[in-house]
Amino acid sequence: MPICLRFPRSLLRPWRWLATGLCAALLAACGGGGGDEGPTPPPRTPDTVSAVIGPAGGTVTGSDGVQVIVPPGALREDTRIAVTRHADDGPQFDLALATPPTVYAFTPHGLVFDQPVTVRMPVPAGATAPRALFAASGADWSEQDAVAEAGFLNVQRNTFSWGTVYWGQGCTGSADGNPDWCFVPWGTTAVAATPASALIPLQTPGPYSAGSYRLDAAAALSVTATYVMYPSCVTAQLRLVRRKLDVPSAVLETLATAQSSLQIGGHPWSTRGAAGSTTFAPIALDHRDAGRHAYGVYVSCTRSNGQTREFGESLVLHIAVPTPTVLHTVGGSVSGLTGAGLVLRNNGGDDLAVAADGSFRFATAIGAGTPYDVTVAAAPAGQRCTVTNGSGTASADVRNVTVSCSTAPGGARTWQPAAPLPPVASGSATEPQLAVAADGSATALWLQASGLWSSRYTPAGGWGAAQRVDNASSSVPRAPRVAVDGQGHAMALWVQADANDTARLAIWASHHDGSGWSTRQIDEGSEHAGEPELAADPVGNFMAVWSEQVSGSSRIRARRFVAGDGWSSGPMPVDGGIGRATTPRVAMDGNGMAIAVWTQYDGTRERIVANRFNGIGWSTADTIDASNTGEHSDPQLVGNAAGQAIVAWIHRGSATPQLLARSYTPSTGWSGTVQPLNIGAASPLAHRLALNSQGQAMALWQEGIGDVNTLWSRSYQTTTGWNGTVQQVDAALPATDAMARLCLASDAGGDAIAVWSHKAAGGHRDLYASRWSPAGSAWSTATLLETDDSGSMGVDQCGLGTDAGGNAVALWNQAGSDDVFRLHSSLFR
Repeated sequence: MPICLRFPRSLLRPWRWLATGLCAALLAACGGGGGDEGPTPPPRTPDTVSAVIGPAGGTVTGSDGVQVIVPPGALREDTRIAVTRHADDGPQFDLALATPPTVYAFTPHGLVFDQPVTVRMPVPAGATAPRALFAASGADWSEQDAVAEAGFLNVQRNTFSWGTVYWGQGCTGSADGNPDWCFVPWGTTAVAATPASALIPLQTPGPYSAGSYRLDAAAALSVTATYVMYPSCVTAQLRLVRRKLDVPSAVLETLATAQSSLQIGGHPWSTRGAAGSTTFAPIALDHRDAGRHAYGVYVSCTRSNGQTREFGESLVLHIAVPTPTVLHTVGGSVSGLTGAGLVLRNNGGDDLAVAADGSFRFATAIGAGTPYDVTVAAAPAGQRCTVTNGSGTASADVRNVTVSCSTAPGGARTWQPAAPLPPVASGSATEPQLAVAADGSATALWLQASGLWSSRYTPAGGWGAAQRVDNASSSVPRAPRVAVDGQGHAMALWVQADANDTARLAIWASHHDGSGWSTRQIDEGSEHAGEPELAADPVGNFMAVWSEQVSGSSRIRARRFVAGDGWSSGPMPVDGGIGRATTPRVAMDGNGMAIAVWTQYDGTRERIVANRFNGIGWSTADTIDASNTGEHSDPQLVGNAAGQAIVAWIHRGSATPQLLARSYTPSTGWSGTVQPLNIGAASPLAHRLALNSQGQAMALWQEGIGDVNTLWSRSYQTTTGWNGTVQQVDAALPATDAMARLCLASDAGGDAIAVWSHKAAGGHRDLYASRWSPAGSAWSTATLLETDDSGSMGVDQCGLGTDAGGNAVALWNQAGSDDVFRLHSSLFR
């Protein structure tokens, strides 16, 4: 009787290994179609052998003859290489199997070799047509090119992961109408260079594996993925990623994304599978890129049963390009520039800020024969720019690159009249949340009529009809959060009763892929969960964090949503497990990495603690408040695509509480000093942060003395730090004794927009907005966004976001004469 083996999946770890991951079909007894599950076999005890191997090479041999043969030059330093037989920590293996396979763990996971190593796995007696399967951390199993020799399968690998020998134990039962029954996807990645002579293969790719190469001269690289997906797949989503292995602080870069239509029988490997091929080019490389790079192409598709699966291929590139003796500069001219914030980029780096029309030249010269590729890294405020003659190969100084900028439609931008959102049948709209994408689309989320509702905005069509998001069969939702990726796809996060235990509060999420919401519960605890927070990166990955009660204390948990794959296998611990942890916050960079901060009790006082998700898992939590006196609370966190982050919190350790801040950069980590933001005797109250793509930030806070509350700010530059001067934002408005609702956002040009509620003379709250520009380093006169004074309460809460061009959307709930709160918005265009 077949047995369904399920080894627990590890966390997704793309940036350490960038190695092949190929998903096995979900078959027969595991839900694919037909067959009965047999009894689970007793667990087999793992056994491990290891040895320290250095640059001279060596061999590790396991108890059943399994081997890792490391050639000379594959390792740069002494490394303990281990092989564990019957490993139980590998990725889930979903196949209906008559005979359980022996799974090996080859560690350290993610180790990258300078030369490929040989892995030899024994073939079980009686096995026919054995095949070698490997799986990297967080990916699915992949068939690898193997050579059968004297009872072993020999496989060449440039990274480490899990392995097993498969010889047709699966495919029990029948297809039962499942088009993907007994089908295993396949893929390979190839690399080429112009000129071709620059690329030297160190390992020739086989039909299931990628290779190792050396680049001896500056070249334009192209990476081609060929893949055969499940027969029910129609379209494939692809992403090209890279990590510079010799840079300890380097993060996984997403270089490009693509979409491909699949064709049944489009590859000779399989007449059943849905095939496709995609080439990513050019990738310009020269002497400045010296060292080892790992490239990966990840391919995903959605099957007819709704499951989204992803596999990938990787290659290792050793760049040994000599420093050229002849260098050429790259430049040209800019015209039509009126806005601030234009940044040009050459070959994926060497950013150049341009402030006015005229000629420009990048600071870094490139070698003769080296490709160049000029792009707009950041558009100026209110403008769009196009590049002509931006790419080529330098044979002399390049002077003909032209950048033409034009003012965005509509001329000077102003706040448009407030307008209501499409209504929901009854009840007050509360806790409005807003996320704005780079293309100007937006998603609003709010609570109303015992449910969680959303509306999506597009610049062309305005606000759409309200849609219910939550699990309507459960309890009343609470604490909603929303984030969007670079394409405007949204994720909602909230608290609602557990689907199986209505007495327990759980964390729920819903993803909107452009066609509709897909809702599920994402925590797996046994006690109450709450305080959800959410962040997104540009390519569709999301990170959710929350606090969860555990044995009388509170822990921080996280779960990652991977574009094209869905939610990771389970929640991950984030805090150190010592002391009560609450109020989590999270931010993501452009490569899927994340930073979380929270408040944690150390046995004496509340501290501010941070941790970083590095693509593998969460690292070691660190206390970052740099003060063991007083109490630290209310952390706020922002981050950008470059991996920069800023956290601010309130410290109560003296007669006057302080608003403190600390910055983070990927290259240096957390800054050495904690910066006080407020000055004087007033106490900081509510506070917010905003950070743009260029590392420019703004802090906004309300402070009060007695019954007088005022609104203040301080700006931040990556190169100079926090401005020495604080600026009052609401100086033109009468003093108020009410706490303000604050919203803050910034754009790529360095402008910041603040929106806040202000208690008027009649007792209700009005909503104001002001804009700060780096050109004048001052806040504009406050603009009243709404004029409805009919209700006794007025505005309650707000949401705010900006797009890539500096346009903004503001959202708020406001009570009318019937004291029912309804949603309104205003556009800054």
